[in-house]
Amino acid sequence: MRLLKKMQWASAAVLTTLAVGLSSAADGQDVRPRRAPIVSGRPIAQQTALDDLSDEGVFRLGEAGATDSNNASYAPRLAQAPPPPEGKATSNSPVVEEDSVGETQQVQFIDNGGGAMFNPVPNQVGFGAVYDPFVDMTFYGGHFGQAGQSTLFLPLLQDSESLLFTELEGLFGNAGNLQGSFGLGYRQMLEGRDIYVGANAFYDYRQTGIGTEMHQLSFGGEVVAYNWDARLNGYISDGTSGFYTPRAFLEGNRLWLDTTFEQSFSGADAEGGALLLTNDIRTFELRAYTGAFYFEPNGLGNTVAGPKGRLEARMYDLPALGSGSRLVAGVEATWDRVRDTQWTGMAQLRIPLGGGADGPTLDPFSRRMLDRVVRERQIVTQEVNHREPVANKITGVPIVNTVVANPGTFAADVNAAGFHSLVIANGAITTTGEVALFRGQTIMGGGSTLPIVGTQTGTMGMFTAPGMRPTITSTNAAQAVFRPETDTVLMGLDIAGGSYGVDVHTQRDMHLLDLNISGSGIDGIRVQNGQRINIRNTTVSGAGVRGIYLRNMDGMVVDNVMLNMISDVGLHVQNGSNLMVSSLMVNGTGVGSGIFLQDLNTGVLSDTTVMNTGFNGMNVLGGSNISMFASQISGTTADGIRTTGTTTFSLNNTAFTGIGGATTNLTNSSVSGSGNTAVPFSSTDGGGNTGTILFNGGADSAP
Repeated sequence: MRLLKKMQWASAAVLTTLAVGLSSAADGQDVRPRRAPIVSGRPIAQQTALDDLSDEGVFRLGEAGATDSNNASYAPRLAQAPPPPEGKATSNSPVVEEDSVGETQQVQFIDNGGGAMFNPVPNQVGFGAVYDPFVDMTFYGGHFGQAGQSTLFLPLLQDSESLLFTELEGLFGNAGNLQGSFGLGYRQMLEGRDIYVGANAFYDYRQTGIGTEMHQLSFGGEVVAYNWDARLNGYISDGTSGFYTPRAFLEGNRLWLDTTFEQSFSGADAEGGALLLTNDIRTFELRAYTGAFYFEPNGLGNTVAGPKGRLEARMYDLPALGSGSRLVAGVEATWDRVRDTQWTGMAQLRIPLGGGADGPTLDPFSRRMLDRVVRERQIVTQEVNHREPVANKITGVPIVNTVVANPGTFAADVNAAGFHSLVIANGAITTTGEVALFRGQTIMGGGSTLPIVGTQTGTMGMFTAPGMRPTITSTNAAQAVFRPETDTVLMGLDIAGGSYGVDVHTQRDMHLLDLNISGSGIDGIRVQNGQRINIRNTTVSGAGVRGIYLRNMDGMVVDNVMLNMISDVGLHVQNGSNLMVSSLMVNGTGVGSGIFLQDLNTGVLSDTTVMNTGFNGMNVLGGSNISMFASQISGTTADGIRTTGTTTFSLNNTAFTGIGGATTNLTNSSVSGSGNTAVPFSSTDGGGNTGTILFNGGADSAP
């Protein structure tokens, strides 16, 4: 509704043009030729006075002797002419002169005071119809660069006064844009008047230079006479927008995301035009058009609306290409507040697909039935630069403050940054006490990359912190280096010393990413009473007790983690549920197992490698629904896998080598599995087991 209201002022000008044209026609003031009758299915130009022709005007009409199916010569019919000399022509025949070789005809227009009259009768050539198909080749140049377009105009159903047709076109831009259109149109001449009305509908497709695909439907109506025309079009795009690679940048203490969008628009345009100049035989025309447009963005962007004007020069029936050909040159100017003044030039060549030089010659009004549909041929788009605040994509928490910490005051800077902040750490940092994070806070090292998302558009981007990866060393062996809160992220840090590298108590939705933790007095990472904790791309080395200790947890992910030279147990889980472990490597434990799962309900371990352990490879005590697959266990001091009182333990496609004790040691457990290998294989049955685990292609089994 808002769009239609804003188009009222534009359509008013067009309606005025239409009213004036209709009034002129009613008053008999129009000098355009009348509609042609039909001879053998083809139109003949109506007898029309050409008062400004000289008495001896000559018009070349093609090959000598050409006739239609009624043996009518392709030549003008002369009105009010005196009888020609004997043997030359009948009283109703044209006056014809042969050239020196007798191959062409020249026809003299004779003026008997009433003006010379003409009525060409075309041959039955080409597709044998009134309106023949054609191809238009068009070149555009202007503010956007250059573009080429090819159009096939194909009549589908027709008679002398109506035409159903299709237009197929493709446009290729210099910026990588591709566009195609398909449309149907119908034109109908009005009874007793040299005016036709038309309607059309098109589907447009555009692939932008950045690969975004856009779609549009357009609908239009037109009223056309020989001397004037008016039209109105509406466009409905699918609202698609594409964007160039967003750029994240730090300005003061705020992190922003700059994005250049290419947004499709919907809208309407209207125009009216008039014939300014033509020659005596109507083979040249100069036409002018004026109108207006209004387009609204389907998302971001500013409305574009304003006037437009176009000037076109047309030449018809080019000697080299024959009847139905055209050469059109034009220039268009538009203005709106967003894009200012824009100019576009156009050159177009029409190649008829009918009879060529012997094809039909339509009278000046009838050939307007073969004008291409005038509309906005490209989906209207606008590049919009948009700046917006961001959120941490990992947690979804908006980042309201960003601080580049000073190495000498790191703990104080973290504390001052506060809730929902981003702290960037650089260089060598020494702490003397525990660094406690605020809720929603992220601490990242220089050179690391944080995924972010625009809070207004949802556009995703990446922010790479300035500086170099830091090493944060605690001199306090009695406290943890970091104590995170809910919705916090630690990433891109080297952490050394302290009782724990990271110590989590009763928090949720935490992310420990890309950390190197070394020299922790007790555990590298400890999580107690935590929910939805992610540990990814992290290495823990030289921990005094355990590499990772998870107690009373729910929803833990351990992915791409390496635990090296741990004094006791590599990964210890005590009382928890929903553990997902993938790509874990445990290399070297002093006195404990590589993995110890104690009263865990639902745990999946895949692509896990355990080697060089001081006790079992994996020890499962109690719990249920534990599964290991596609893993390797080697170099254990005791058993490969030991289960005690475990309900539902599954082992599949896992390889055992260099096992110091039994491959499996099972007691009071329900087991299953296949596809495992063990060299050598041995199994200890502690009793109370159900099920079987197959090894070495079924040759061996446990218990």
